[in-house]
Amino acid sequence: MKTKDDGGPAFPLQVPAGYFLDNSAGGMSLRDWFAGQALNGLLRGPIGVTLEPFEDVVRAIVNSSFAVANAMLEERKK
Repeated sequence: MKTKDDGGPAFPLQVPAGYFLDNSAGGMSLRDWFAGQALNGLLRGPIGVTLEPFEDVVRAIVNSSFAVANAMLEERKK
């Protein structure tokens, strides 16, 4: 099973030599960060969809946010 490229950690920590950092919490992936930034932009302006049913609007906005994030990760590879 192929895992989706999440871009790695959004805010990686650099630890000086000789120190141990327990990073078991993982944190936010770069993909999640990009999607959150896209979500902010999408929510600021007209999105061109009706407001009924609300759940469909939310799903469309979330899917669009992750589509933008995925495109940003692909562009970074070039």
